[in-house]
Amino acid sequence: MLKTITGKKMTDDNAKSNLTTSEINSIKNAIRKAATDHLNAPDADSALSHYKPDATIISSGMLYKTFQLFEKDTREFYNSLKEVKLAVWENIQIRVFSPELALFNASVRWTSVDKAGSVLNLNGIWSAVYCLEEGNWKILFRHESFEPGKQID
Repeated sequence: MLKTITGKKMTDDNAKSNLTTSEINSIKNAIRKAATDHLNAPDADSALSHYKPDATIISSGMLYKTFQLFEKDTREFYNSLKEVKLAVWENIQIRVFSPELALFNASVRWTSVDKAGSVLNLNGIWSAVYCLEEGNWKILFRHESFEPGKQID
């Protein structure tokens, strides 16, 4: 068995599990909703509310040394936005390890327009480890990678 950061026993939904199929499906639905709410966050405060304050963030090969640096970049990004035209998950995969821990993987397509009128088209892969904290699914670890090349029109 794997162990969580807290030392609690984890299970894998593809292995022998203490969770029922119904419980696993309920957790997967909650994770899918949390990830979709995060993707469609209307502003920086909403986007950041989905993270634990000590979350580890990796974005296109860059490891944020502190969550505060990620928070600063996130606020700057959302402040530059005029509108989001497209934000969708595709090829979603969710693995439930315990009632309090799950992994979300998906491809993502995002199109936005900044205040200067530049269009940003992102296609990539997004992964997050979610943990249940006080009844809410929070991102403990996140990694995203986007296709290389010109993404700003």
